[in-house]
Amino acid sequence: MRLICLVLISLCSILACAQSAKVPDFVAQPVADSDSHFVTYGAGTTETLATKDALAKLSLRLSSQVSAKVYTLLAQTGQGQKTNQQQGYLEQSEQIARRFTFNNYQQIKKQQLDEQVYVVLAVERRSFFASLLQQSEQRLNTIVQLQQSSLSQKQTARLALTQFELAAIAAQIYADAALLNAFNYPNQLLTEHKNALQRAQQAAASYDYEFVLPPKLNFLNPALKNYRQGVGFTAGQAPVRIFITGALLKGQVNQQDATKVSFQLHWLNPQGQMQPFSQVIELIGRGEQAKSQILTQLVERGL
Repeated sequence: MRLICLVLISLCSILACAQSAKVPDFVAQPVADSDSHFVTYGAGTTETLATKDALAKLSLRLSSQVSAKVYTLLAQTGQGQKTNQQQGYLEQSEQIARRFTFNNYQQIKKQQLDEQVYVVLAVERRSFFASLLQQSEQRLNTIVQLQQSSLSQKQTARLALTQFELAAIAAQIYADAALLNAFNYPNQLLTEHKNALQRAQQAAASYDYEFVLPPKLNFLNPALKNYRQGVGFTAGQAPVRIFITGALLKGQVNQQDATKVSFQLHWLNPQGQMQPFSQVIELIGRGEQAKSQILTQLVERGL
């Protein structure tokens, strides 16, 4: 009798597990992508959360595809590990948790099991790629317009310094180009970025370069490595400098020890005139790891 009871208990446990593990057929056997749409599924306690989960899954899938292709793009364009800037492209491009923005999608399936809602979404490919390309082109065009205005005003030193602004967006440009190329979506992002970088480096030949960081802000150095060394500058020429002014303050936030750093990048032209090179940046860290937290925040900003 005891053996029969144990068997019955085991069967009940197996049935209970099978019941709890039950998911809709479209989750167990996901719908494949089509030529015109990405297909993704998600789950959550509400339809809204299930939709967010589905889009997050698609973001991760696309980001993972990008990460493997950036190395190939760098090799094809000759952007190997030659400088700190180029090494930064590789490091930043490996951050695969990027969350894309999807605006043109529709729900094609929905099912609720117990307390979970499951959805399947179809995301229109061309509109997603068009939006992605437009955003990258806007970033590039802002810098290209600055180059054109610097050239027309005969501020070649400022033109030379646009290489640092191009470095700041390079990881994003390469990641977007990798994704667009992977799905054969036409774009000229790499060519446009390369041409803009060449213009900046050619202008740099007439100047020497120096980066100045005050000792009290030395802990920011790892996040500012793109600025340590320029490309194309000539030693002994008239110097152009990027330097930082700022303050490091200690206090409390919500009764916890905190550190606040406030700083701004400037550039000094060969005539000794100081002009802003960035907006004022303010970051806060808490506790014993305050400086480490500030450094992480600055790296994430991609300055």
